[in-house]
Amino acid sequence: MRIGIAAKLNLLVICMVAMLGFFLSWFFIRHETTSLISEYDKRVEAISRNFAYNCEYGILVGDKDGLRRLIAGVKNEEDIIYVSVKDKSGRILVQWSAGPDAAGGNTREFIKSVISKTVRHEPGEYVDVFEEQPEIEEIVGSVRLGFTLSARDRQIRQVRSVVMLFVSFATVLSTILAYGVIRIFIGHTLVPLVDGIKKFAAGDLRHRVVMKGSDELAELGALFNSMAENLSATLVSREFVVNIIDSMMNCLIVVNGQGVIMMVNNAVCDLLGYKKSELDGKTADVIFDKAVINECPAGKKSGVNCETVFVTRSGKRIPMLFSSSVMADEKGTARGVVCAAQDISERKRAENALRIYNEQLKRSNQNLEDFAYIASHDLQEPLRKVKAFSDFIKTKYESVLDEKGLDYISRMQSATGRMQALIDSLLTYSRVATKAQPFALVDLNVTLQGVITDLEMRIRDTGGRVDAGQLPSLEADHVQMQQLFQNLIGNALKFHRKDVPPVVKIYNQPVGADEGYCRIVVEDNGIGFEEKYAEKIFAIFQRLHGREEYEGTGVGLAICRKIMDRHYGSIVARSVPGEGTKFIFTLPLKQKKGEKAYAAGDEKINNNSDGG
Repeated sequence: MRIGIAAKLNLLVICMVAMLGFFLSWFFIRHETTSLISEYDKRVEAISRNFAYNCEYGILVGDKDGLRRLIAGVKNEEDIIYVSVKDKSGRILVQWSAGPDAAGGNTREFIKSVISKTVRHEPGEYVDVFEEQPEIEEIVGSVRLGFTLSARDRQIRQVRSVVMLFVSFATVLSTILAYGVIRIFIGHTLVPLVDGIKKFAAGDLRHRVVMKGSDELAELGALFNSMAENLSATLVSREFVVNIIDSMMNCLIVVNGQGVIMMVNNAVCDLLGYKKSELDGKTADVIFDKAVINECPAGKKSGVNCETVFVTRSGKRIPMLFSSSVMADEKGTARGVVCAAQDISERKRAENALRIYNEQLKRSNQNLEDFAYIASHDLQEPLRKVKAFSDFIKTKYESVLDEKGLDYISRMQSATGRMQALIDSLLTYSRVATKAQPFALVDLNVTLQGVITDLEMRIRDTGGRVDAGQLPSLEADHVQMQQLFQNLIGNALKFHRKDVPPVVKIYNQPVGADEGYCRIVVEDNGIGFEEKYAEKIFAIFQRLHGREEYEGTGVGLAICRKIMDRHYGSIVARSVPGEGTKFIFTLPLKQKKGEKAYAAGDEKINNNSDGG
């Protein structure tokens, strides 16, 4: 972690002030504590000595009442907790105690001997009172006083608190003042100098440092300005070069030998939606495949010319005409790669539109040929006659036919019905392109509700339900959107598990960064299928189950795929056997003639679809 000079100076000042504050606290606390203890000792010593002196007469004459009065006088002192007076033999004459709770902490005891002084003379000897006579000291008793130290200790604690508070306040104030002084010093000297060097290193040769004061740092700033003046007279500024590069219409990217972006121009930022600061130092594969750079032969001037894809910040893929060349120093050593690119989206759209038109025309012709071959008038008319005559025979001759004959008639009618359904499905399939309606704004919520109403009886018969979420509005063929939902919901109701009511969920799923498309999911809890058949089920006449298990012609999902193709969309299936199936279709919100919904990456859209 990098620590600036201002922080270092602040830490130094804080340490010094803290050490000084600790020393001052220790000195004042020690001095004041010693003074309090000395004063206390002197006071209690004087009390004990005076009390012993006053008790001399009472002990000599045995005046206990007088001694009690003396005790009553001395016990008024707030820190005395017990007093006792003894005679010469050690017998207690009087005593008093404030009780066991009066001490409140540490105590101190003083024992003083009571001394009686008398004049020494022989019996019958004349004594001159005006002359100094020799005295005899005699111990006639003793006094014992107990003092509590709680008051003294409380004073000591108060003194310590006051000293600590004062020293702490002084320490904080000193630290703030020192911080302010350091900030002013750094702001007026070092900060302008460092900022000037950074700007000069970034290529701003016109920048000059403004320094205050006349110390060594100010002299250093003057030397920097002189150096910058000399260099700006001989070099082209970075700003001039950057202005030229940023004025280019084509994209320009410079990368080093490790594929890290060193510089981009404004055209790159405008096209991809990045800021320059967001790309500096990032690897080139954020924008495009680094493989195209790796094709540049090291140490040579030549590079590559190819088509590639740039990826915008939102994830959109843009086709680009790409060229690169090696950037070498005066010794010929490769220092990086200069890449230039041009947006060819319009050209690609035109090529894609032409390709799609040719594919659509080819498919349409093939479909028309297939339909003309299978569902011509010659096939429909005999089929209607077979059905009519079989109905006539069964109605008129039912009474004369045996059971086997009636079975033959029923089989013929069933086969005729299946053939008619197959022809009708083929007609529907071909009409997706031949009888299509113009695109218009369609509210898929209204369309879906209409389909649910049409399938109400089937839903009721299976005991199922359809849960519809909020769907968008888009430009589409209303009839074909209705047919799409009817086929997918009908399949979900038909292929449900035994004894499990079908539940169909229809909801909108976010596409991601591409806001021009919507993705709709039709999810069921049916029998499901193995995903290896996920593409097969969209082929015409393809069935995964026999007619004995589930009815149908095998054309419904092929119609769904054809509707998606007509709307420049895509549809995929995801399924798990025994759990259910998801049909996921992606459509453009607005139809652009000649542009498929997955032209910019159908594989990406399909691969990102939710499985199930």
